[in-house]
Amino acid sequence: MSKLKYLDRAGASAKLLCGLSIALASAPAWSDTDKAKYTMAVMSETAYGARIMAGNYAQAIEKINQKAGRYDAFSKGTNLCVAYTKSGELDLAEAACEAAVIAAGSQDRNLAIALSNRGVLHAVKGQSEQAREDFDAALALDTSLSAPKVNLARLGNEETGPA
Repeated sequence: MSKLKYLDRAGASAKLLCGLSIALASAPAWSDTDKAKYTMAVMSETAYGARIMAGNYAQAIEKINQKAGRYDAFSKGTNLCVAYTKSGELDLAEAACEAAVIAAGSQDRNLAIALSNRGVLHAVKGQSEQAREDFDAALALDTSLSAPKVNLARLGNEETGPA
């Protein structure tokens, strides 16, 4: 069984890409320091999770895709979701996050992990309502996971802004 590890924050490049699209679509701009930090779960002992934990996203993505059949669909989808999100490849992250949700099936803990990670992707993309729905659904499935709680609080702080 794989160990679950958490990575704090969505990657700077993901925030930059998301920020550029948001800045182009709306007048207010934001800086990297204004964005909330989110936590994503990585399957650390499989599908190159250690490389993702070390920040070697491109290398992990390449290796996972080269050896795609070697890993269970949930671990592969989960780790690709995180690596693509943190490297700013948000379209590929969306596909990987969806694959992780589907692969989790009816296993509550795995589904909660996948939903929480997908929620981070939604938050990075500026889709607050979808992020909130995913974090809430993750908590409903498994209240022992810290990531959805932390991410939901951070999303709330981001929406209300600094006091």
